[in-house]
Amino acid sequence: MEIVESLLKVIDSEAIYSMAKEAVISWAAEDSKNREVLVTSKLTFKSHKFCFKSSLLDYPFFESTYQLVKEDEEFGLYRIITSLQGEAVDDYYEIY
Repeated sequence: MEIVESLLKVIDSEAIYSMAKEAVISWAAEDSKNREVLVTSKLTFKSHKFCFKSSLLDYPFFESTYQLVKEDEEFGLYRIITSLQGEAVDDYYEIY
């Protein structure tokens, strides 16, 4: 259980949430098809995952997932990948 406690000390949930909000607003400005739904949606925390080995990156990282919610219905997901130092490395969203 020590490793889990150590990881919880490393991840800054509030900072990652702030980055996620900024990214969704930025995408809304660029995505005319989904602009309104992105701007008016709410991000709801779903999970933080720690990946120590992946074909995606050659170093450990966190993947944080948020639900895109409007009128109490989930309509998509937003994922942000951050380094262990808290820097955004990549992100993406999907709308269903």
